[in-house]
Amino acid sequence: MVFLEDKNLDMRRYNAPTLCTEVAAIFVGDNGEPPANRDICVYPVGDTCQSISPLNQCCDPMTYPLLFPRGECSWNTGMEHVEERRTA
Repeated sequence: MVFLEDKNLDMRRYNAPTLCTEVAAIFVGDNGEPPANRDICVYPVGDTCQSISPLNQCCDPMTYPLLFPRGECSWNTGMEHVEERRTA
């Protein structure tokens, strides 16, 4: 994602993010769905870009904050599958 400043736009509305705790990203694919291959980079304060795997347990909370409003980690590759049978 690249933020470009356009001098013709109202910069109070379209300004690039500054130091804050929340940042949003929008994935746009050709067919309207998120792209299958994602290159996700995290920029910690005062550090350089760190690329993380889409399988990282922190990736979904950072990508979908509405589904993870408290930022809790989601599934990970080391989780055990528990087979349960439920009755209605």
